[in-house]
Amino acid sequence: MIGPRASRKATHIGTGLVYLLFWPLYSDEVPARYACASVPGLASLYFFLVGIGILKDQSLLNRSTRSGHRQELLKGPLWYGLAHTILTIIFWRKSPTGITAITMLCAGDGAAEWFGRRFGDSNPLPHNPTKTWAGSIACAAFGFSTAVLYVQGAAALGLLDPQQPHSTILAVTAATSLVSAAAESLPSGEWDNVVISIAAAGTSWLLYGS
Repeated sequence: MIGPRASRKATHIGTGLVYLLFWPLYSDEVPARYACASVPGLASLYFFLVGIGILKDQSLLNRSTRSGHRQELLKGPLWYGLAHTILTIIFWRKSPTGITAITMLCAGDGAAEWFGRRFGDSNPLPHNPTKTWAGSIACAAFGFSTAVLYVQGAAALGLLDPQQPHSTILAVTAATSLVSAAAESLPSGEWDNVVISIAAAGTSWLLYGS
């Protein structure tokens, strides 16, 4: 049986990566991006309503929070859904920035906690003892590999405009993964989803120019 922590991490990593697989099914028209963004948007609304106590969902609390307290949904979990919504609306399919930021948030941040807890007890970071070298390396490595896979997939499907050379995708993703790993290592507490998504989107946007 999968424990609560493993279930929460699997949800964190898998939700966004599966969500991105549906992007090619939509058109490039403006209403399409809002239709797609409505999926994480409605999920965020549900998180908010449970978090403030209007709705009751103990199963969601068990899957999505560390403490089991509903107020925790109003921090990292709520932003996780909002990040998907905002990145979809702003960048949509033609820009690699949204794809890169979502994969960094899901695969990079998710791998950081899993590897950090499993292998990092003896190698804390000097600027934040609650984070580890193992977690930071995993964040950069898994974020990089997943982002490259998804951006290259979008390029192969002809979604990116303009099309990005393979060397550019590799270089920008490498830089973004390092900045994202550095951002994830900061003592941001339950707001790490905010910090890493902003760092990833900002770096990718500056380097790609879109």
